[in-house]
Amino acid sequence: MIPHAPITLALFWRPFIAPTPLLLLAAAVGVLAVWVGVRTYRRHRGLSVTVCAMRLLLVGAVTTILMGPSTMPQSSTEPGRSSLTVMLDLSASMQTNDMLGATRIRYALDHWLTDNQLAELQASHELLLIGFDSNARRIGPELRTLPDGAAAAGQTSRIARLVTDTIASMPQPAQSQDAGTLVLISDGRDTASDPFQTPARYARNKGIPIHTVTLGASSISRDIAVVAQPRQPYLLVGEAGTVTVRIIHANVAGMSTRVTLSTVDGPVIDEREVRFEEGAPVTLDFPITHDDPGSYAYRVSAEPLAGETIISNNSQPVFVDVTDKRMQVLILEGEPYWDTKFLAHALRLDERIGVTQITQVAEGRSETILTRAEAVDSVLPRGVEDFAAYDVVVLGKSLENLLGPEAIAALPAYVSDHGGRVVFARGRAVGTDDASKRDNANALAALEPVVWGEGVSLDVALAITPEGALHPGLLSARGGLDEAQLAQTLPALLRLPRVLRAKPAASVLAEARPQGMATAQGQPALAIMPYGDGMVLAVLGDGLWKWRLAASRDPSLLGVYDRFWAGMVRWLVMGSDYVPGQELSLRLATRSVQVGQTMTFDVTSRTPLDTEAVTATVTDSAGQSHRVALQPVAGSPMRHRGSLDVQSAGVHTVSVAPSPQPQPPDQTPLLAQFNAYELDQERLHNAANPQAMRSLAELSGGRVLDPTRPGDLLAVLEQQRTAMIVPPRAEYVWDHGGILALLLLWAGAEWIIRKQGGLL
Repeated sequence: MIPHAPITLALFWRPFIAPTPLLLLAAAVGVLAVWVGVRTYRRHRGLSVTVCAMRLLLVGAVTTILMGPSTMPQSSTEPGRSSLTVMLDLSASMQTNDMLGATRIRYALDHWLTDNQLAELQASHELLLIGFDSNARRIGPELRTLPDGAAAAGQTSRIARLVTDTIASMPQPAQSQDAGTLVLISDGRDTASDPFQTPARYARNKGIPIHTVTLGASSISRDIAVVAQPRQPYLLVGEAGTVTVRIIHANVAGMSTRVTLSTVDGPVIDEREVRFEEGAPVTLDFPITHDDPGSYAYRVSAEPLAGETIISNNSQPVFVDVTDKRMQVLILEGEPYWDTKFLAHALRLDERIGVTQITQVAEGRSETILTRAEAVDSVLPRGVEDFAAYDVVVLGKSLENLLGPEAIAALPAYVSDHGGRVVFARGRAVGTDDASKRDNANALAALEPVVWGEGVSLDVALAITPEGALHPGLLSARGGLDEAQLAQTLPALLRLPRVLRAKPAASVLAEARPQGMATAQGQPALAIMPYGDGMVLAVLGDGLWKWRLAASRDPSLLGVYDRFWAGMVRWLVMGSDYVPGQELSLRLATRSVQVGQTMTFDVTSRTPLDTEAVTATVTDSAGQSHRVALQPVAGSPMRHRGSLDVQSAGVHTVSVAPSPQPQPPDQTPLLAQFNAYELDQERLHNAANPQAMRSLAELSGGRVLDPTRPGDLLAVLEQQRTAMIVPPRAEYVWDHGGILALLLLWAGAEWIIRKQGGLL
């Protein structure tokens, strides 16, 4: 007979009070129970003994419970599976060859994300692999099969923002108590220069440690990149213009190069010697002028430096359109304010613009100021024909004080049917506080690029959107400033009505955010929208006039406001006419776009356009043609828009022609060219930033891992998993419903017996 293994119940005591007083109290209660039994013994011998015994057992049971008999359950040595997210930098700086003879991306894939390493991580974690540059996406082992240039090709890296977004979306395994872990493999180069403290503190608050692996050396390559733009994309015949050149550089302090401006196929027009110092980009201005209308192409080139790693970004073409037409602008203001006053002054400074300004100065009385304005039969417009005498109509506030309902209602037809341009200079142009004003507001609603909400925001800061940074009007405003300097000059709007949303066809050039909250979600503040054959520009609030005062705090900002309005009016007017004999017109959003951005163009027809009968193609600098689908623009059956993500640098040609091919002899295709430039900040500034990566790890509660020791990751994660084991907690033996119920039944039975026996 095989003996059974002994069953042991390890008990230990956790009394609720000190044992001695507890036992003395129990003894006293027991003596009292016996004394009561003795008193009733003579009358009810058997019953008294039974009740006394039941009482003593109950006292003993309660005393035992108060002594706290407990057991320690067996502990599990296996922690649960936790969430592990590995983020791998896929920006172009990871192509730098400085990791033991390999590029950063190849080193990461061959040492940190091998099949064996991933298998071990998946064995104990819910593993998620994420690659990121300007955005984040899931990746898999197939990334290892790509060449380095394809695996890490992103032109920007948004480390801080994407780490924050990833932490916010990390899954929580049901069987684990921890919030997860994040491992960041990167060189620490954040193109946006966002502070790493934000994601680090967010991760610490959520209990998610960030372990960092920094790949790369702290100082690497030498390079210069040329970015050229015409300060005025459209010029009048004989007008002096400027091609502004910005040379971005890295690790070339003390070196010199020669920068030349030439025609694309001709001789050098101008040249400058440039010496580089540590710090900001170098800015040059090349003057240009033309005596005949037309489209002109230039090339700006910088001679390569010794040891320069990339020379493809040392030259760039520039396109300028020249016209012999002076633009006519009508300004209507029913409620005079600084915005309109400064706007009119800015336009008067431009010799290419004729200005007619009509302002209500008192009830029933208006003032008209003409500057280089062409004579018109009726200064104050009454209908579409009167508006059609002007290229641009600028609307201030309280338009109903100047124009009647019929004239206000004619503005949408002026834009859609006559190719007019309307500017809302101060948000809503008419009041809405009575029925007649609301009728006027409804008539103009079709032209407004946004849907208005309720309420007003005060003192809101402006920020340029990525689309706005490439817009010709804002490029004109920049002058010699770079994008960051221009953004810093923007004023706060004093008053901005709430906006529900921008309309689908609208493009937002600047957003408004509460003061001191630069990263908050903004609402549209400056927007453009095509409408029919025309275009609308809207400043959605009051206070842009303060931009003109920027020079009072910095003389280098003189003229930024004037250049903005002159550039916007040029952009609105130029390039809008149909080519003689053609049923179609072609207009590019810009003549210069950065690789990786989206190029858009509008195709307008004199009659409703059948997209099946029109072919739109974009031919890149290598001769590869890409068919572009045309999509209808809301509110205009005659206008369609094409868009293409630009993937290569060089001169691209947009061609729009009737289908099928080839066209009849009298239907030549419409052609327009634009330049795509490559400003690869990732390759230009590719030094690793270990300090930022260290702060991210330490502030979040994570560790800085040695890039040459990938095995340390498994050890660190195993330590975390071990720490996740919850020590066993002592359990009271009596803490069960059955035991408590038995005690209650026992006490109740004792009482019933005494009552039935006459002992109560």
